[in-house]
Amino acid sequence: MKATKRPRSISATPPQTSQLSEKPRHERVSFEDALTSVEVAVLHTGSPEVKMSTERLTEVQDSISEALYQIPVERPQVRFAKCTHKPGYLGDDLPATYACTTFIPDERGQKTEAEKILHRLKVANHGLNTHLWTVWGKTPAAKGQTWVFFMDKQSLEELVNLTCLPTPI
Repeated sequence: MKATKRPRSISATPPQTSQLSEKPRHERVSFEDALTSVEVAVLHTGSPEVKMSTERLTEVQDSISEALYQIPVERPQVRFAKCTHKPGYLGDDLPATYACTTFIPDERGQKTEAEKILHRLKVANHGLNTHLWTVWGKTPAAKGQTWVFFMDKQSLEELVNLTCLPTPI
């Protein structure tokens, strides 16, 4: 017996290209562009011999925070992942970070804290420097959440070695 195809309904037919409403090209931002981050180092003019005082570092941080109020809301989003004082770093010596996305399933119907998950990963995978990772965003999803986070190069290389499947705990 030969099977017959079920007729498609008219509503299942995708709309014609001319019927699609598209945003103007200048309003689109790619996923890669949205995750692009820039690391900035503020150094004393006499660096590396001269280090900024803690008071001066606080003043610089406050000035940057104040400058955020001058950025129009319509402009690209600006966020500080963290602001730290790292003595000894010179311009290009700043560690590279890599943006990653992953799905984190709920545990017994509950969202698990990032600290716990990162600690478990470190305990089970000593090559991952989870203490250097920054969880940038969490989006609720069915039975879990999607994370966007930044990690160091060594952790990225270790994940590649593990075919992106670290040992869970």
